[in-house]
Amino acid sequence: MVSSGKKSGCLMGCGSVMVVVGAVMVIFWPTLFFNQLKSMMILSEESTSFSIWREVPIPMYLECYMFNITNVDEIIARTAKTVQVEQLGPYVFRESHTKVRIRS
Repeated sequence: MVSSGKKSGCLMGCGSVMVVVGAVMVIFWPTLFFNQLKSMMILSEESTSFSIWREVPIPMYLECYMFNITNVDEIIARTAKTVQVEQLGPYVFRESHTKVRIRS
C-alpha cells in the first residue's frame, strides 16, 4: 500500500507540472494558434480550405414569405378598419455557389 505522503507528493508533482505547462502555454499559445491558422487559410490547390472555398459544403437556403391582401375593395372604399392578409409560402430556394473559372 502506498503511504499518504507519497500520494500527496505525487499529486503535488503532477499539479506543479500542470501549472508550469499552463504558464508556458499562456505565453506561446497565441503565436502557435495564429501561425497554424495562417497556414490553413492560405488558398492554394493543396490547402485544406481550397475545396471548401471552391464549393461551399453547407447548403444555403433562401426562405420567402409573401402576403396577399384579401380585403382590397373594403380598404379602397374605406369601410374596413384593418387589413386582412393571407400568408403565402414559405417559398424555399436552395442556393449553390461553385467557382468555375479559377486562375492559377
